Amino acid sequence: MAAPGHRQIVRVKLIARLVAGAFVVAFALATAHAARAYDAELAWSGVPGAQSYNVYVRYDDAPYTFPLGISGTAGPDGVVRGIVRGLRMGPTASFAVTSIDADGVESEKSNELSIDYATAARTVDSDGDGLTDAQEDKNLNQVVDPGETDPSAADTDGDGIEDGAEINAGTDPTDPTSGGAPACGNGIVEAGEQCDDGPANSDTQPGACRTDCTLPSVCGDADADNQLSVAD
Repeated sequence: MAAPGHRQIVRVKLIARLVAGAFVVAFALATAHAARAYDAELAWSGVPGAQSYNVYVRYDDAPYTFPLGISGTAGPDGVVRGIVRGLRMGPTASFAVTSIDADGVESEKSNELSIDYATAARTVDSDGDGLTDAQEDKNLNQVVDPGETDPSAADTDGDGIEDGAEINAGTDPTDPTSGGAPACGNGIVEAGEQCDDGPANSDTQPGACRTDCTLPSVCGDADADNQLSVAD
Protein backbone atom coordinates (compact mmCIF):
# COMPACT_ATOMS: atom_id res chain seq x y z
CA MET A 1 0.00 0.00 0.00
CA ALA A 2 1.30 3.43 -0.85
CA ALA A 3 1.57 5.94 1.96
CA PRO A 4 -0.91 8.82 1.85
CA GLY A 5 0.39 11.56 -0.40
CA HIS A 6 2.80 9.27 -2.25
CA ARG A 7 2.38 9.46 -6.02
CA GLN A 8 3.54 6.57 -8.15
CA ILE A 9 3.71 7.35 -11.86
CA VAL A 10 1.98 4.62 -13.86
CA ARG A 11 2.60 5.16 -17.55
CA VAL A 12 -0.35 4.80 -19.91
CA LYS A 13 1.00 6.05 -23.21
CA LEU A 14 -1.62 7.09 -25.75
CA ILE A 15 -0.33 8.38 -29.05
CA ALA A 16 -2.70 10.80 -30.74
CA ARG A 17 -2.89 11.81 -34.38
CA LEU A 18 -0.82 14.73 -35.61
CA VAL A 19 -2.48 17.97 -36.59
CA ALA A 20 -0.85 20.75 -38.55
CA GLY A 21 1.41 22.90 -36.40
CA ALA A 22 0.72 20.85 -33.29
CA PHE A 23 2.24 17.85 -31.58
CA VAL A 24 1.82 14.26 -30.68
CA VAL A 25 0.42 14.25 -27.16
CA ALA A 26 0.65 11.37 -24.73
CA PHE A 27 -0.18 11.05 -21.07
CA ALA A 28 0.43 8.94 -18.04
CA LEU A 29 -1.51 8.62 -14.81
CA ALA A 30 -0.21 9.13 -11.32
CA THR A 31 -2.10 7.97 -8.27
CA ALA A 32 -2.97 10.20 -5.37
CA HIS A 33 -4.70 9.63 -2.03
CA ALA A 34 -6.49 12.84 -1.17
CA ALA A 35 -10.01 13.95 -2.08
CA ARG A 36 -10.17 11.40 -4.91
CA ALA A 37 -7.80 13.28 -7.16
CA TYR A 38 -4.93 12.22 -9.41
CA ASP A 39 -2.09 13.68 -11.45
CA ALA A 40 -1.53 13.33 -15.19
CA GLU A 41 1.86 13.44 -16.85
CA LEU A 42 1.56 14.86 -20.36
CA ALA A 43 4.17 14.35 -23.05
CA TRP A 44 4.38 15.88 -26.52
CA SER A 45 6.85 16.34 -29.34
CA GLY A 46 8.92 19.50 -28.89
CA VAL A 47 8.33 22.32 -31.38
CA PRO A 48 11.44 23.98 -32.90
CA GLY A 49 11.78 27.55 -31.62
CA ALA A 50 9.26 27.14 -28.80
CA GLN A 51 10.19 28.99 -25.63
CA SER A 52 7.41 27.54 -23.49
CA TYR A 53 4.11 25.72 -23.68
CA ASN A 54 0.59 26.09 -22.31
CA VAL A 55 -1.51 23.13 -21.20
CA TYR A 56 -5.28 23.60 -21.31
CA VAL A 57 -7.57 21.41 -19.20
CA ARG A 58 -11.33 21.01 -19.18
CA TYR A 59 -13.84 18.64 -17.57
CA ASP A 60 -16.65 17.00 -19.55
CA ASP A 61 -18.23 19.64 -21.81
CA ALA A 62 -17.02 22.66 -19.85
CA PRO A 63 -14.71 25.21 -21.52
CA TYR A 64 -10.96 25.08 -21.03
CA THR A 65 -9.59 26.55 -17.83
CA PHE A 66 -6.85 29.19 -17.68
CA PRO A 67 -3.75 27.51 -19.17
CA LEU A 68 -0.95 26.02 -17.13
CA GLY A 69 2.41 27.35 -18.29
CA ILE A 70 5.25 24.86 -18.75
CA SER A 71 8.74 26.17 -19.48
CA GLY A 72 10.20 22.79 -20.32
CA THR A 73 12.51 21.86 -23.14
CA ALA A 74 12.56 18.64 -25.09
CA GLY A 75 14.65 15.81 -23.72
CA PRO A 76 17.10 13.68 -25.73
CA ASP A 77 14.12 11.82 -27.14
CA GLY A 78 12.61 15.06 -28.48
CA VAL A 79 9.72 14.86 -25.99
CA VAL A 80 8.56 17.60 -23.58
CA ARG A 81 6.86 16.51 -20.37
CA GLY A 82 4.73 18.27 -17.80
CA ILE A 83 2.55 17.21 -14.88
CA VAL A 84 -0.99 18.45 -14.25
CA ARG A 85 -1.82 17.92 -10.59
CA GLY A 86 -5.03 17.53 -8.64
CA LEU A 87 -7.34 16.33 -11.41
CA ARG A 88 -10.77 15.35 -10.09
CA MET A 89 -11.86 11.74 -10.19
CA GLY A 90 -15.24 11.32 -11.87
CA PRO A 91 -15.58 13.72 -14.80
CA THR A 92 -13.65 13.24 -18.04
CA ALA A 93 -10.52 15.42 -18.10
CA SER A 94 -9.40 16.62 -21.54
CA PHE A 95 -6.11 18.26 -22.49
CA ALA A 96 -4.67 20.33 -25.34
CA VAL A 97 -1.25 21.96 -25.67
CA THR A 98 0.02 25.12 -27.39
CA SER A 99 3.55 26.39 -27.97
CA ILE A 100 4.77 29.95 -27.45
CA ASP A 101 7.64 31.33 -29.56
CA ALA A 102 10.28 33.95 -28.74
CA ASP A 103 7.90 36.77 -29.73
CA GLY A 104 5.22 35.53 -27.35
CA VAL A 105 2.99 34.26 -30.15
CA GLU A 106 0.89 31.28 -29.15
CA SER A 107 0.15 28.48 -31.61
CA GLU A 108 -3.19 26.85 -32.25
CA LYS A 109 -4.18 24.16 -29.77
CA SER A 110 -3.02 20.62 -30.38
CA ASN A 111 -5.32 17.71 -30.87
CA GLU A 112 -7.17 16.85 -27.67
CA LEU A 113 -6.73 13.77 -25.53
CA SER A 114 -8.98 12.75 -22.65
CA ILE A 115 -8.91 10.62 -19.50
CA ASP A 116 -12.38 9.34 -18.66
CA TYR A 117 -13.42 7.89 -15.32
CA ALA A 118 -13.02 4.28 -16.41
CA THR A 119 -9.45 4.91 -17.62
CA ALA A 120 -8.42 6.72 -14.45
CA ALA A 121 -10.16 4.22 -12.16
CA ARG A 122 -8.14 1.33 -13.58
CA THR A 123 -4.95 3.00 -12.33
CA VAL A 124 -5.86 5.26 -9.39
CA ASP A 125 -6.17 3.95 -5.82
CA SER A 126 -7.88 6.93 -4.19
CA ASP A 127 -7.94 5.58 -0.62
CA GLY A 128 -4.60 3.75 -0.63
CA ASP A 129 -6.05 0.38 0.41
CA GLY A 130 -4.27 -1.61 -2.31
CA LEU A 131 -7.28 -1.80 -4.62
CA THR A 132 -7.75 0.42 -7.66
CA ASP A 133 -10.94 2.44 -7.83
CA ALA A 134 -12.11 0.15 -10.66
CA GLN A 135 -11.65 -2.91 -8.45
CA GLU A 136 -13.87 -1.26 -5.85
CA ASP A 137 -16.41 0.39 -8.16
CA LYS A 138 -16.81 -2.72 -10.29
CA ASN A 139 -19.53 -1.42 -12.59
CA LEU A 140 -17.88 2.02 -12.83
CA ASN A 141 -21.11 3.89 -12.06
CA GLN A 142 -19.46 6.02 -9.31
CA VAL A 143 -21.93 4.66 -6.73
CA VAL A 144 -21.09 2.26 -3.87
CA ASP A 145 -23.55 -0.51 -4.74
CA PRO A 146 -24.31 -3.53 -2.53
CA GLY A 147 -21.34 -5.88 -2.58
CA GLU A 148 -18.90 -3.15 -3.61
CA THR A 149 -16.28 -1.50 -1.45
CA ASP A 150 -15.94 2.26 -1.17
CA PRO A 151 -13.04 3.65 -3.26
CA SER A 152 -12.87 6.68 -0.97
CA ALA A 153 -12.64 4.67 2.29
CA ALA A 154 -9.74 2.30 2.96
CA ASP A 155 -11.80 0.22 5.40
CA THR A 156 -15.33 0.02 4.01
CA ASP A 157 -16.86 -2.06 6.81
CA GLY A 158 -15.01 -0.31 9.65
CA ASP A 159 -13.60 -3.47 11.19
CA GLY A 160 -10.05 -2.12 11.41
CA ILE A 161 -8.81 -4.15 8.43
CA GLU A 162 -8.28 -2.38 5.11
CA ASP A 163 -10.23 -3.58 2.08
CA GLY A 164 -7.20 -4.79 0.14
CA ALA A 165 -5.96 -6.82 3.11
CA GLU A 166 -9.38 -8.44 3.47
CA ILE A 167 -9.47 -9.39 -0.20
CA ASN A 168 -6.01 -10.94 0.11
CA ALA A 169 -7.07 -12.82 3.26
CA GLY A 170 -10.27 -14.11 1.67
CA THR A 171 -12.58 -12.25 4.05
CA ASP A 172 -15.44 -9.93 3.13
CA PRO A 173 -14.47 -6.23 3.19
CA THR A 174 -18.15 -5.26 3.37
CA ASP A 175 -18.89 -7.41 6.45
CA PRO A 176 -17.38 -6.26 9.77
CA THR A 177 -17.81 -9.72 11.30
CA SER A 178 -15.77 -11.56 8.66
CA GLY A 179 -12.33 -10.18 9.47
CA GLY A 180 -11.21 -12.93 11.87
CA ALA A 181 -10.66 -12.40 15.58
CA PRO A 182 -12.68 -9.66 17.29
CA ALA A 183 -10.93 -6.31 17.53
CA CYS A 184 -11.86 -4.82 20.89
CA GLY A 185 -12.07 -1.04 20.66
CA ASN A 186 -13.30 -0.75 17.08
CA GLY A 187 -16.81 0.21 18.16
CA ILE A 188 -18.37 -2.99 16.81
CA VAL A 189 -19.75 -5.68 19.15
CA GLU A 190 -18.29 -8.86 17.70
CA ALA A 191 -18.42 -12.52 18.71
CA GLY A 192 -17.02 -13.02 22.22
CA GLU A 193 -17.54 -9.37 23.22
CA GLN A 194 -20.20 -8.10 25.61
CA CYS A 195 -19.91 -4.49 24.43
CA ASP A 196 -17.66 -2.18 22.43
CA ASP A 197 -17.98 1.59 22.54
CA GLY A 198 -14.72 2.20 20.70
CA PRO A 199 -12.70 5.11 22.16
CA ALA A 200 -15.28 5.46 24.95
CA ASN A 201 -14.28 2.09 26.46
CA SER A 202 -12.97 2.74 29.97
CA ASP A 203 -11.95 0.83 33.08
CA THR A 204 -12.57 3.85 35.32
CA GLN A 205 -15.80 5.45 34.12
CA PRO A 206 -18.92 4.11 35.90
CA GLY A 207 -21.12 2.12 33.57
CA ALA A 208 -18.69 2.28 30.64
CA CYS A 209 -17.84 -0.71 28.51
CA ARG A 210 -14.49 -1.98 29.79
CA THR A 211 -11.30 -1.93 27.73
CA ASP A 212 -11.53 -5.73 27.36
CA CYS A 213 -15.02 -5.28 25.89
CA THR A 214 -16.82 -6.69 28.90
CA LEU A 215 -19.63 -5.05 30.83
CA PRO A 216 -18.80 -3.54 34.24
CA SER A 217 -19.58 -5.73 37.24
CA VAL A 218 -22.66 -4.88 39.25
CA CYS A 219 -22.95 -5.29 43.04
CA GLY A 220 -24.61 -8.63 43.73
CA ASP A 221 -23.60 -10.23 40.45
CA ALA A 222 -21.03 -12.97 40.20
CA ASP A 223 -17.94 -11.87 38.40
CA ALA A 224 -15.67 -13.92 36.17
CA ASP A 225 -14.12 -15.61 39.21
CA ASN A 226 -17.57 -16.58 40.52
CA GLN A 227 -17.05 -14.20 43.42
CA LEU A 228 -19.60 -11.60 44.43
CA SER A 229 -18.61 -8.05 43.62
CA VAL A 230 -18.37 -5.84 46.68
CA ALA A 231 -17.76 -2.66 44.72
CA ASP A 232 -20.73 -0.34 45.02
